[in-house]
Amino acid sequence: MTGTRGRPGSDAVIRAGRLLAAAALLVLPVGGCAVAGRLLTAAGTAASVVEMVEPGAEAGAATSAAAERRTAHAVVSGTGRSGLRLNRVPGAERLAVLPDGTRVEVRCRAVGRVVGGPYGPTAAWSSVRTPDGRTGYMSEAFLRFEIDPDGVSPC
Repeated sequence: MTGTRGRPGSDAVIRAGRLLAAAALLVLPVGGCAVAGRLLTAAGTAASVVEMVEPGAEAGAATSAAAERRTAHAVVSGTGRSGLRLNRVPGAERLAVLPDGTRVEVRCRAVGRVVGGPYGPTAAWSSVRTPDGRTGYMSEAFLRFEIDPDGVSPC
């Protein structure tokens, strides 16, 4: 049996945990707290096994948020050859200027001062990692995202 992430048995472990938790609710009125407690402990153990097999997974979830979240990237564009500032904080303290075409990894998103650009005015700023490993903030007014930026977590 193959799991949701291609690992053997993970679906079976998730189903077993769900069944044990459901059984605990059914047996409580008949078998008492001790039996229900044992079943809930077994369900918790199944959840722990899922965690060991698939770090970041939660029992009962077909996929984890970590698996669904891809690394976001954006490309500097529309600066008219002047480049885009990499700032220590949104809108202040320039660290570098990156030319059009530079691909950056987007770590999270923040709100800062409004900047107008080819994609319209925006107060959205991305915390990024440059190809050479520097980190800072860039205005999203000059970033073209490779995936929907709404999927990127806030800073």
